[in-house]
Amino acid sequence: MRIFRGLLAVLIAAGIIAGAAFFASSDSSTGRGTVTLWCVDGSGLTDKLKEAVGDYNSSPNRTGLPVEVRSFESEEKLAEAFEISSPDILLCAHTRAFSLSSREKLTDISAELLSAPRYSPAVTGRNPCIGRSFFPIGFDLPVLIINNTLCEKTSFDSLEALLTEASAYTAETDDPFFGCDGFSKLFSLMMLRSGKTFSADFENESGKQYIDLYNLFARAAFDGSMYTETENTAQYVSAGALPCAIVSSSSLAGMELDGMSVSDVPAPADAVNADTVGTALGFAVTNGGSRSTSDIAAFISWFFEEGRCAQCAESSALASAETVSDALTGTLSKTLSAIAEKSTVSLTEYDPEYVSERESFDERFASAMRNLR
Repeated sequence: MRIFRGLLAVLIAAGIIAGAAFFASSDSSTGRGTVTLWCVDGSGLTDKLKEAVGDYNSSPNRTGLPVEVRSFESEEKLAEAFEISSPDILLCAHTRAFSLSSREKLTDISAELLSAPRYSPAVTGRNPCIGRSFFPIGFDLPVLIINNTLCEKTSFDSLEALLTEASAYTAETDDPFFGCDGFSKLFSLMMLRSGKTFSADFENESGKQYIDLYNLFARAAFDGSMYTETENTAQYVSAGALPCAIVSSSSLAGMELDGMSVSDVPAPADAVNADTVGTALGFAVTNGGSRSTSDIAAFISWFFEEGRCAQCAESSALASAETVSDALTGTLSKTLSAIAEKSTVSLTEYDPEYVSERESFDERFASAMRNLR
């Protein structure tokens, strides 16, 4: 009997501890659990987001359930988990969000938002889910990065001016002058600024603007002034192996930029606009989550207040999706904000077939340029 009573006491104590642990992991005011947010680890944006979630959960003014972040080591791991269950919120690129939206996998929470984030009409017009079920935090934009030890200029007035400087530099040093982290992205940007569309169909691409661009880059490849590899391009500029490169702004996150200049990518001489291309990263609200849309909206409303969005974008070298310049502290983030504000940001195509064509174009164009040497 004593043994039974002792065992019963242990079980009761264990039950009390387990119950305490359960309520500690849940919202203390309601016991209804948490809003789940999934993301991929390894970026400044993810780290800053986790910090923001901690602030939200500990805020005495929080009106919704606390948020629980689950991070994955890769996009592939996250995609595998997503096939089994869904979070309430997914931190992802617009390409994934638009695809989910087209398959009716997202939930419109605009009715629950007391103060929806303010986005440019040029951005919201790109897809109806923006501001309703997908909320961009920042844009990954193309920029020109220059190592001022190798090149005194901090920017170029046109693409042709950059290529002229490149030719002169290579003639003198026999070293390449510039590179890029993706040729299809480069063509897409230049064609856009000339008022044309780039399809990434290597065999059938035509038109004066495309042919002129192709010939400009072919001449640069032929004289050796263009570096034809696209891996780690920003690091080569930082290390002094290349004077300059056209890269995605996110590749500069955490990089030491002393002695470097960052500017908008120079447009072709025949440019008709200052438009730019970009990838938006933000919150997608799924329809497979388990929490109420009002709890989700409470967190998203809070996140887009007091410059939190801008600070998270800044941490990952993204242009803030909101024009909250007072919240930006770094030179790079202010430069990116200025580029985004003067431009219409055209979001990259999300169709899987188009993405595949871009990858094929990059490989075949780089091969063709290498064969010119």
